[in-house]
Amino acid sequence: GQELIEGYRQTIVTQTVAAARAAVAAEVPSRVVAGAGRSDVAVNRRLTVDDRVLVGLNPGGVSDDRVFVTRIDDLDGAPVAAIVGYACHPITLAFQNDLLSPDFPGVVREVVADLTGAPCLFLQGCAGDLMPTEALTGDTSVHRRLGTMLAAEAARVFLGLESRPGTWEFDGVVESGAPLGMHRWVPGDASDQGLAVSTRTIRMPVRPTPPPSEAAATAAAAVERVATLRAAGAPDAELKDATFRAKRTAMRSQWASWADGAEDVEVTLHGIAVGDVALVGFPGEPFSAIGMQVHAESPFPHTHMAGYSNGWLGYVPTADAFGPGGYEVDTGSTYGPDGADVLSRESLELLADLKSALGEGS
Repeated sequence: GQELIEGYRQTIVTQTVAAARAAVAAEVPSRVVAGAGRSDVAVNRRLTVDDRVLVGLNPGGVSDDRVFVTRIDDLDGAPVAAIVGYACHPITLAFQNDLLSPDFPGVVREVVADLTGAPCLFLQGCAGDLMPTEALTGDTSVHRRLGTMLAAEAARVFLGLESRPGTWEFDGVVESGAPLGMHRWVPGDASDQGLAVSTRTIRMPVRPTPPPSEAAATAAAAVERVATLRAAGAPDAELKDATFRAKRTAMRSQWASWADGAEDVEVTLHGIAVGDVALVGFPGEPFSAIGMQVHAESPFPHTHMAGYSNGWLGYVPTADAFGPGGYEVDTGSTYGPDGADVLSRESLELLADLKSALGEGS
């Protein structure tokens, strides 16, 4: 399916521009509120078997079960849009499946929209070490079931949020079979919530890498071995092993080229805040503990840290992952053990900047 990727990327560009234009054309004065639920759809995926770290179910590991929900309404309280944030790799469907699928996030969007009447945007969280509780299957019913479970919790939170400022006040008694205590809605302060956006350039520490030319030569040799095995009619198992070794070697070559001997690399964080709600975007895959720390220590009551934002620059493992290693450490990243601390600290600084920009101090 590699031939589909370039066309897909071009589609993303044109559809993003079209969506932005449609949003501007349809904009209405709105208010934003947020809340959180819980879901056990995700589980830690760093499974150790015979001293080797695999991608598999690890129920005893760290996992972020928080479902972040933002409700955007017009000034009369009618729903305009929903944002759902959750940390979990969308790898329910795997190599057994040859269909194009948005996996469980696509189901979340569909079901939330059906239950709330609000178009739904799904924001991935810090999912570097998380996967679905049932995954790596070709059974398309699984991602629909897990997506529906997550969507039902998100919709429950959404429908329980009230965007209109005000309170219900006692409004007298109506005599009936039982005396009925009546209440009426009294609007409250409808002041502007405020909007702030910010970007922050940070320096992420990286581990030593071989010279780019050396890493590229190693990768080329691995690719050549695959071609030799294929020409010789090697067994499928041997060819498959060599192919994925070549893939991992190619990824390490890319990291060597990117870092190019530097001690740290430049990465950009993005932030958006509306009133009490804040979003942080990082172009990579932070481990779940990073996102949990950021939203726990944020100066905003409601915060979501989204990975995979504006690109992909590798995994950010926590320091304790570097001892046992594994794919996320050895192949999917070149960041150093201090990377998680740097990312958490810089994300909180970005949130402090947003808070200050809203005029509330930090």
